[in-house]
Amino acid sequence: MIGVQLGDETAIYTLNADKTLTSDRQLYWQSTAPATVTAWYPTSEEVSLAYQTTGLAYVLRAFVPNAQYNDPVSLQFIHQLAKVRVTLSGTQAGQVNKVEVNNYTACTHTQGDNVTPGTAGWITMHKVDATTYEANVVPVTSITPDNFIRLNGTAIANVSGISTLQAATMYTIGLTVNSSIPADAQEIPANGTINDNGNYVVRGTRNTSINITGDNPTIYLENANISAPTPIRITGNSTATICVTGGNSAVTSTSGTGMIVEKGSTLIITSESTDNVITVRGKNNSSNDYPGIGGNESGDCGTIRIENVTVHAYGDGTFACAPGIGPSQNYSC
Repeated sequence: MIGVQLGDETAIYTLNADKTLTSDRQLYWQSTAPATVTAWYPTSEEVSLAYQTTGLAYVLRAFVPNAQYNDPVSLQFIHQLAKVRVTLSGTQAGQVNKVEVNNYTACTHTQGDNVTPGTAGWITMHKVDATTYEANVVPVTSITPDNFIRLNGTAIANVSGISTLQAATMYTIGLTVNSSIPADAQEIPANGTINDNGNYVVRGTRNTSINITGDNPTIYLENANISAPTPIRITGNSTATICVTGGNSAVTSTSGTGMIVEKGSTLIITSESTDNVITVRGKNNSSNDYPGIGGNESGDCGTIRIENVTVHAYGDGTFACAPGIGPSQNYSC
């Protein structure tokens, strides 16, 4: 439905499937004098911009001053919003399932004019094809480049070349999405022991333990499934970083704690996006208490830090002292 005003009179025109227009009332020229014709879309003065996954939001206006009663009036609609297009490339572009732009989640207008922003927030963009996303947004005089685009919930710091958003203008942002796993990341040693500051990666299924006995290594889990009596143990006052990437990973103990963090050691679980999930499970096979992440059945555990990642952790025990995260029984963490 399109609003049209001729002089002081207004009508609503509905666009039909056959591309004809039907009006709710007839507009007449009141005299032979020139008049102003204004048209706008949508007819509602409040426009939601928040979720454009099923289609783009629009505000359009046509303005014809000095229209003549005896000449056809051509309504040239002009966009009152700006368009942001994001194009993705790189080895991990296919892993992106949600792109957002930081603008305003709603706006108001008066007959397609005076676009006024509502509440600031993230707008879910429309997926045009496998690597292209778009959204129409409120024009602004400045943006924050390092908090303007989010991929899978994580802000991208390398947006450049854009400082303002003007109406009826499209801004294309090209982003390269490569794996977060460093090129020097290596497979876990055959004996499962790590005591250096290197980068390591686990992909797919692993049925043997990983023991971090020193220094500060980083282990990337890319859709990994680790299952063993003690899948991961951190000892020797070391600091181990577990980085979850590529979707979902699981660490499952067959007879104890899923991730043991001994006293004096540190475990950091992180990711580039909270859309990445790790599930950690302890397993009671001997009438004891085994956390998902924490100490073993008879000892304090060290420091555990979780940031920017989704963790599901489950303990299993006999005495109801097997937390998902933390120590068992009366021990500290």
